[in-house]
Formats: sequence, structure tokens, C-alpha cells
Amino acid sequence: MRTLIVIGTGLIGGSFALAAKKAHLVETVIGLDDDENTLIEAKKLGVIDEIGGPALRPDLVCVAIPTNGIADAVTAAHAQYGPDVPIFDTGSVKVPVIEAFDSVPANFVPCHPIAGSDLQGPAAADADLFQDCSVVVTPLEHTNTSAVAVIEKAWSGIGARVIRQPPDQHDNDMATVSHLPHLVGFALVDLLANGATSLSDLIGGGFRDITRIAGSDPTIWRHILTDNAGRVREKMDELIRILETIQNAAQYDPDELQRILTRISDYRKRLDG
Repeated sequence: MRTLIVIGTGLIGGSFALAAKKAHLVETVIGLDDDENTLIEAKKLGVIDEIGGPALRPDLVCVAIPTNGIADAVTAAHAQYGPDVPIFDTGSVKVPVIEAFDSVPANFVPCHPIAGSDLQGPAAADADLFQDCSVVVTPLEHTNTSAVAVIEKAWSGIGARVIRQPPDQHDNDMATVSHLPHLVGFALVDLLANGATSLSDLIGGGFRDITRIAGSDPTIWRHILTDNAGRVREKMDELIRILETIQNAAQYDPDELQRILTRISDYRKRLDG
């Protein structure tokens, strides 16, 4: 491949651009962004090589913008560059993005790299962000298999592990492992903000660790939490039941509390393998 177009040159789009160049998957990266200052910064930092669409057709298009704009951006790219250019997104939800299309182009492959940072913008872009991370690819029945192959090869080429899932399964899983944790992180920080001012002097590493993600981009998370609100609500209700079980044990059955906490602690340790 010679030319990559990245629509949205912030953390994720910029990181894919840097990773693709580092792995020699592409020669030139063209950046497009609604924010002119972001584009200028991305060019200055070397995240992209050029600003604006190239005269010739690109070999690959990455759409890395908030979820509410993905369908329109993909539709426009499909109309401009034709049905043979593979296009993928990086959105954290899939079903709402797919449902926003009048007709989903066959060369569009919905994707979600499970990687990120509480930092934002082109300056936070990292060529190694996707190393050893999982990337969920959710092709539809009519998705062009050659487009899927190109995009999966690109993700593998920058060091990511490709996983395929149906879109609805992806959104349900992400509600548990990403969207609800972010919601809880935001809520905990709000709890702190509404407490006594002296609390800020008592913050330790545990609170900082569990709330780091509350520094994430509010605009992006506004759309993610709105798009997946129904599934997040279901997981939140489950979490509340678990919290109530633990709290009841703490009040009335310390031995049961010990068993619950031991079981949870053992499972958490296994996650680190």
C-alpha cells in the first residue's frame, strides 16, 4: 500500500498513522479533520505527511472520529474513493454505527482497537499503542471479504491481535469491560468533587488507578455512553446487585465477605496470567 487517509488525527487515528508508517505498511499518510488546529499539529509533529485529500485514490481509509459521525464520514469516503478502497473505523460501539447507515458499504469493515489513553490529541499519538492489543473486527454478512483481509492484515502488521465478533456481542462485551468501568470512574471522581475539600489531600494510588480513565475525552465518551446506554444500564444493574451483596456480607456475615473477596481477588490475579 502507498497511501493511507486518516479521518480524525487525534490519539487513535494518529497512532494508527504512526504505526502504519513504522511498519512500512504505507508510504504517505493524508490527514483529514474537522479541527484545523489538530491537523496543523498532526502535520507539525509528523503524525501525518499531508493535509487534505490526495489527487489519487488511497489504498486504505481509517475513520477515527466520535461514533456519531462515523456513518457520514464512511459514506462520503465511499462516494469519493469508490467501492474498492477498504474503509474501517475505530469506534467503541458497533451496532449504533451500523444502524446509522442508510446502506452499509460493502467495503466498510467495522473495527474497534481495544487500546487508548487518558491523553488526547496528536501529541498523544504513539506508534506502539496497538502492540499486543486486541482489535475486534465485526464484518457484516455482505462485507467484502477482500476488504476484511486487507484490514485484518494491516492490524496484524502493526502488532495487534485480531478478534472477530458479531457487532451485538462486541457492544455487550464492551459494556462490561470498558463502558461501565469508564462510567464508574467518572462517577467516583464526581463523588470526590462533591465531597469535603480536604479529601483531595487523602488521595492515594488506589483511587488514582481506578479513576485514571475519568480523564478521558468527554466528547468521545458522551457518544459512547449514549450509544450503548441500554447495555451499560443492564451491566450497571448487575454491578449494583454485586455491590449490595458485598455490602450486606460486610454488615452481617464477615466470613461470607472473606469468601467473596478471596474469590474475586483470586480471579483478578489470574487475569494477569
